[in-house]
This record gives sequence, C-alpha cells and structure tokens, in this order.
Amino acid sequence: METDQKVDNPESFGKLLPQVREKAMEIAATLSAQDIPKGSSVTAEAIRRAEEWFTELEG
Repeated sequence: METDQKVDNPESFGKLLPQVREKAMEIAATLSAQDIPKGSSVTAEAIRRAEEWFTELEG
C-alpha cells in the first residue's frame, strides 16, 4: 500500500468536529492511490470516510 499521498487541502480538516478531524487525518495517512476515486482527492476521500464513520458511530 502506498502511503505517501499528500493531503491537498489541510485547511479543510479544520472545519470538522474534533473527532471527525482526527479520524480523517488517520484515514488520509493510510490512503493509497487506488483508494481514491477518480476526480477526488486524498482530503475529500478522507473527509468522506471520516464523516461516514462518525455517522455510523452516532447511529
């Protein structure tokens, strides 16, 4: 798994709830090029997954 993808817009993380921001940063650090849908970015995909995680956590 490739883990050297750069977060393209780190300021976007600042707009998130603290627990979602932490999860998004964890996810961004582990995303590989194959994990990112075409037309998306590391940041957008990490935030999408973190928000999905948070929604499922909250039930």
